[in-house]
Amino acid sequence: MRAIPGWLPDDPEERAAIQSECEEPVHHSDALSTTNDYMSDPNAHDDPASRSEPATASLTAANDASTGAAEQHQTRIHLIGTRSIFAPLPPVSWIVKGLQLGAGRPAVFAGYGSSGKTSAAQALALAVASGRASWEHPDFSCERPRRVIHIDHEQGRRGTLLKYQRLAAGMGIDWERDLEDRLSVSVFPRFYLNTPDAEEAYAALCAEHGAELIIIDALKGATPGSDENDSKIRESLDNLTRVSERTKTAFVVLHHAGKIKEGQTDGRMALRGSSAIYDAAGLVLLMHGEHGRPKRVMHQKNAPDAGDEIIEDFFLTLEVIRPDGEKGEPGASRVVYRAVEEVEGERSADERKQELIDRVREVVAAQPGIGARALRDRIGGKAELVDEAVNSLVSSGEMEKVKDGRSHAHYLKERRRDGTDG
Repeated sequence: MRAIPGWLPDDPEERAAIQSECEEPVHHSDALSTTNDYMSDPNAHDDPASRSEPATASLTAANDASTGAAEQHQTRIHLIGTRSIFAPLPPVSWIVKGLQLGAGRPAVFAGYGSSGKTSAAQALALAVASGRASWEHPDFSCERPRRVIHIDHEQGRRGTLLKYQRLAAGMGIDWERDLEDRLSVSVFPRFYLNTPDAEEAYAALCAEHGAELIIIDALKGATPGSDENDSKIRESLDNLTRVSERTKTAFVVLHHAGKIKEGQTDGRMALRGSSAIYDAAGLVLLMHGEHGRPKRVMHQKNAPDAGDEIIEDFFLTLEVIRPDGEKGEPGASRVVYRAVEEVEGERSADERKQELIDRVREVVAAQPGIGARALRDRIGGKAELVDEAVNSLVSSGEMEKVKDGRSHAHYLKERRRDGTDG
């Protein structure tokens, strides 16, 4: 007889089905042990009578085992009755509604290595635990502080804790005042998403600590030995879906992805591994961008309860407010939301600046010794922008300005005034 779990669903039919299963005795087959006893008796092969008795016992035991297995399988498939199907549904348990983060299928935040997904996830954890807007964007606000657990299979204790200290300092969060005891971290735990008791272990974790959001970093580390290219990887994410439906805990799973190719828009092609990962997820966000630049976040898939709501693409930027101190004191940083128009506008300005620098380089290479006024006239546009491009080349050591009478002559370092190579 199996013990009745501490948690039971609100639905009366589901509750009755689980209680019924736990009250039934578990059937065990003794066919294997009977056959082994028979095979270990050398005299049994010589006596037809003795040979028939264990064979009959084996067959009977096998039939009993088959019947018992069928009964067990029937009780393990819980049906939702007609009345419950059409009963009013409870409101959606949103954690961050604007981000489509709530109970149900796990959200997947994906990006290639060093794309900033872990920093973004830890900033999200701090915001939810303190009841603030995630990434300082008002549309991603949290109604109240929530209990958050971060399960780290990736960074290790020092890396994870140091990053939390930096982010808290950058976000102006005092842990005693703003967090109390609502944020916890587990580093390299000894249970995984693909262990046989994963569902019960996670359900117990949620129930014991009242967790409302759990972040798992990352899927590969949480499923050791599993082939992410095999569709069976979905079973690990389905474990989280079942736990979430039981406990109302929201899950965010970080996952690796390849670099986005030009014109690529299908998230299933970007996520590393089987497309079953994409299929098992609710919300899917994909992060990508150049090192040191803001990372574009592409909304690839809606959470099931979000309907037709679309999260417009946005950027996240990691701002280092204060570097780490010489004596090991943690610095301060924050992850900030930025609109696409803002970042792309800056990128266009950078591109225009680079085009101007390339033009200055081209003119000076063709006409070494050209003066400042002649250079401005040759290139055109605003004089201050040309001077800025010149100063950039001089600062980088690629070009030099030489005083020549009342003006300055401009030379590339590779071809100096005397004609020798620099």
